[in-house]
Amino acid sequence: HEVMMTYTPAQLPVINGLAREFAVCDEWFCSMPSATDPNRAFAFTGSALQQLNNFQNGNTYITWPDFSRRQSLWKVLWSQGITDWKMYHSVEWMGFVHTYHLFLQGQIPYVDANNAAFISGIDQFKQDARAGRLPALSYLEPAWIAPQGTTSYHPGADLVPGERALAGLYEAMRAGPAWNETLFVITFDEHGGIFDHAPPPYAAKPWPNDTNDGFGYDLLGPRVPAIVVSPWIEQQTVFRSGEATAFDHTSILATVLNWFGVPRSRWALGDRAHHAPTFETVLTRATARTDAPATLPVPSDA
Repeated sequence: HEVMMTYTPAQLPVINGLAREFAVCDEWFCSMPSATDPNRAFAFTGSALQQLNNFQNGNTYITWPDFSRRQSLWKVLWSQGITDWKMYHSVEWMGFVHTYHLFLQGQIPYVDANNAAFISGIDQFKQDARAGRLPALSYLEPAWIAPQGTTSYHPGADLVPGERALAGLYEAMRAGPAWNETLFVITFDEHGGIFDHAPPPYAAKPWPNDTNDGFGYDLLGPRVPAIVVSPWIEQQTVFRSGEATAFDHTSILATVLNWFGVPRSRWALGDRAHHAPTFETVLTRATARTDAPATLPVPSDA
């Protein structure tokens, strides 16, 4: 019966408040009907790297960077001379920074040799935001796995730590001098098991020969929340792609590369990424808002 349950706006005032205050997409699907790692791989590489399930455990995870993989968003940016980016993480998994270990390590020797310049903790992000020291692109990884205090909003767990963490991130950006130049994208790698009535649509295969056990990587997974925050967005905006192709996680890398001015002919991230719709059209205002809340109402302990 828990599959049919949901959370009310009163229970989660932070994420619902941001959705009301800025923009929410009601047609954003995870990139395939699977788990954390394949869906994150779509967001960072344009494909699931031919995997069907997680690859974050055991020797598979430990030795993952030892083998050649498809390039990541950060490698594409580096290849185009764009180096002003950083990863901010909350926890390590098996002694490694999860996103860096799976999707970037071994691709850029300079980054491997100078980790501190490109990888920091999530508290450093809040300090950098308040001080106006953020890079052009930041990737934020929550405490997605921990004995307690996880901030990933995973259904069934205590969601209050996620609310507190999200409020802290927003409030740091809102208080910083670069607020008017900030676009904050909040989404989830997979849906967490809650029922949704919207059937996932089909999408372009990542690469023509991508097939695994009869699955062609051309079916999206269930819808996930996607919220976009910026002073250039009208209150209570609801957006969709407006195209035959719905938003999925490859829209993140497509929007970032489009924003940096990298032509699609230089992406080399496969067909799914090449055809992914971008969401910069959600920025509709001619002037930046000055009425965005400085703080958010954080719920009490569950």
